[in-house]
Formats: sequence, C-alpha cells, structure tokens
Amino acid sequence: MGDGQPTDITLLLDNRNNPPARCEPNEAGWVLDGRCAAYRADGTLLLEITYWRGVAHGPYRDHWSNGRLATEGQYADGMQEGEWRFHDTVPGKPLEVIQFVAGREVVDGDAFFGRPQG
Repeated sequence: MGDGQPTDITLLLDNRNNPPARCEPNEAGWVLDGRCAAYRADGTLLLEITYWRGVAHGPYRDHWSNGRLATEGQYADGMQEGEWRFHDTVPGKPLEVIQFVAGREVVDGDAFFGRPQG
C-alpha cells in the first residue's frame, strides 16, 4: 500500500490463525509484497509478516491478546529461517529459542542429550 500502512491479510489466515507462506496472484495479477498484518476481531494486532512477490520473506512477529510479543523470527523463501524466539505473556526472557534452517528445526544434539560440550 502506498500510504505506509501494512496490507491487511486477516482474511487469508487459516483456522489456526497462521498466515500463508506463499500466495497466488489474484485475478488482476496482484500479489502480496511488503509489510502485511492481521488483526483480531476486536481490532488488536495479531501478527506482522513480510512478503516478497507473494512469498513470506523477512521479519515475522505475532502478539498475545494483551499486546505483548509472542513470537518473533524470520522467513526466507516461505520457510522459517534462523533464530525464532517464543515469549510468555509476561515480560522477561524468551520461553524458548529455536534455530531453523530452510524451515526445519535444528537440534543441538549435545544439549538435547545432556552431553558436556568442549
């Protein structure tokens, strides 16, 4: 949108409030490109996501109903990439930090199995 506001994609969310990773152009050839947002029924911000030519690519953030940050991460070519942080409804450090590569969670085997490092 030319006014600097994100494109509203609320109607594109699935039944679990997840945005599409990829979008097909509409009949006029328009496709999502740039900052987008989805809102709850009460008008509060649910999530923010960035698309590049119809593919999720760039920052992603979603919010608890109290407005606090719930999740933050990055998409690359429609897949989760890099560090994703999952937050509690109260302020403080993230509940969980997960690494993704090409949409797949990367597990540190040593940490997972409690093996000493170094």
